[in-house]
Order: sequence, then structure tokens, then C-alpha cells
Amino acid sequence: MSRSQPSRWRAGREGLGPESHRRVLDLDYVVARLLQLYPREQDEIWLTSHNAHLGARPVDVLRLRGAESVVAAIDAEAEGAYA
Repeated sequence: MSRSQPSRWRAGREGLGPESHRRVLDLDYVVARLLQLYPREQDEIWLTSHNAHLGARPVDVLRLRGAESVVAAIDAEAEGAYA
């Protein structure tokens, strides 16, 4: 999506399609889960850094495969799997 598309959604000039709607909900849920573990400044770092559990950056996995495996990585981290 373009950088201006979320602004058009908020302004009501354009609606969310089904795929975009799912992606926004997935991202919202992932960020909410991350904020249960980390301060706001660290959630973006976690999303954009390589993750050994996923073998990629979580943001890329989220975009390509959806939230399920990213949420599993967050759950594993919350349970201390990487401690």
C-alpha cells in the first residue's frame, strides 16, 4: 500500500478492502501483544530486527504469511524461550 493510503482511510475517502482490513487487524494485534512485553520504543525494533524463531524479520513474516507465526514468536518470548 502507499504511504498515503492510511490517511485516505482515516479521512473516509477510501475504504479498506478485505485483504487490507485483515492486515491492519493483524498488525494491530501484533503490536498490542508486543506492548504487553516491551515499552513503545522497543516494539518497532522487535518488528524490524531479525528474529531467530522466525528466521526473518517479524514485519516481513507478518506481511507475507500473516500473524500466526509472529504471535507464536511473541508468545515464545513472553514464556522466556529466548532468556
